[in-house]
Amino acid sequence: MDNQHHKKSVLYVDDERALVMLSVRGLKHYGYAVTGFSDPMQALECFKAEPEAYDAVITDLSMPQLSGLSLVNKLRALRAVPVIALSGMITEDEIARCEACGVDEVLAKPFRLDHLARALDRLLC
Repeated sequence: MDNQHHKKSVLYVDDERALVMLSVRGLKHYGYAVTGFSDPMQALECFKAEPEAYDAVITDLSMPQLSGLSLVNKLRALRAVPVIALSGMITEDEIARCEACGVDEVLAKPFRLDHLARALDRLLC
């Protein structure tokens, strides 16, 4: 992957704080500008404040307060943005719900960081 073409801004949301920290750090290594949140409500407020600031969203599907798909629906009501959904338990029903919601890609947890970066590359480059 060629870091020079990145410089894209990503909103990363997962209720697991350690995973947010690791993923943000790792995706920055791949050349992405990443803003991470462990609270989906805070992520939504940040996006509302500046919806044009983000080129893509990566969200966990299972979070307290606001599910990943509910978050995607709220974000997309503000602006169409590419979305990668993450889940530890991917079922056919969950994939169908993601497709119906317009999620661009679903990755299983645990995931390899290079797979996540490649998924972003596919959506943004």
